[in-house]
Amino acid sequence: MVARVSTRSALEIAEREHNQLHEKLNTLARLIESRAITLERVVELLESLRKFFIAHFQKEERSGLFELIEERAPHLSRQVRKVMSEHAELVKRMDGMLRFARRGTGQPLCWWMLNHRMEDLVTKLRKHESDENGVLQMAYTDDLGTKD
Repeated sequence: MVARVSTRSALEIAEREHNQLHEKLNTLARLIESRAITLERVVELLESLRKFFIAHFQKEERSGLFELIEERAPHLSRQVRKVMSEHAELVKRMDGMLRFARRGTGQPLCWWMLNHRMEDLVTKLRKHESDENGVLQMAYTDDLGTKD
């Protein structure tokens, strides 16, 4: 069953979780870039991050907010579907990074590839969140107003 949340609380929850996600990603990215971590620890942190991704995406998908946006602002339906479909792609990228880290050799090229993949993941996630926030803000300010 989909739980409905107010638009305002959904925006606040999304912002808080996005900040937490960025903090986790940035910390891991710095550790990988500096090689101040073992590959085993990289795998542990990626697994933890993957769980956070999935929980965050499920919360968004089950909140009912995006369905409400599509109902009340049908002109945003295409953007909503695009943003929601990106969740699976982001998890796939995380899975690929995890597979690579598990097979890692610890050689300089391995660290370079991990760093490159992390930068790519961070870039894709930031773009996704920006698009998602844009949809939420358009719906909140233009279509849903301040009604909760």
